[in-house]
Amino acid sequence: MRRLKNLGILGFITLLSLVMVACGSASNSSDKEEKSAGKETEETPKDQLVDLAIGSSVTINEVTITVNSVEDGPEASGSPTYEVNVTYENNSDKSMNASPYDWTTVLNTGSDKAHVGGKSFHTTSIAKGKEWTGVVTLWKGQAPEKIKFESSFLNVGGEDHQVTWVVNDEE
Repeated sequence: MRRLKNLGILGFITLLSLVMVACGSASNSSDKEEKSAGKETEETPKDQLVDLAIGSSVTINEVTITVNSVEDGPEASGSPTYEVNVTYENNSDKSMNASPYDWTTVLNTGSDKAHVGGKSFHTTSIAKGKEWTGVVTLWKGQAPEKIKFESSFLNVGGEDHQVTWVVNDEE
């Protein structure tokens, strides 16, 4: 009889433990749903990262990147340049780095040309919840061309993405 009573108590404790674990799991999933429902930024699908219009934004890992404008820049080493005005909005929960080395011009031949220097911003850290705007100076070739941003674990984190904006030269 005593043994039966011990088994009953042990069974009750086991059942109580299972109920507590189940309630805890339900609570955690509702917390996750609340967090995702309150998220302000939505990831841009990979198939929507190419041939964007100047002024368009993309969001990668909760960082929104915008090419605000593209203007002719001064010549560098006898070659024409672009001055590209970009904005980063860091909606992630950690700081991130912005670098001019993340940006290139994609020539009509398909090859990339790295940034020139000029008025280009220096690598900078953007705190979580902050927005930052700067200029990157890129080589200019023959139209039509694209401005390309390449994400990596060094800047916005996660897997690599390539985003392009089309430059419309109306010369």
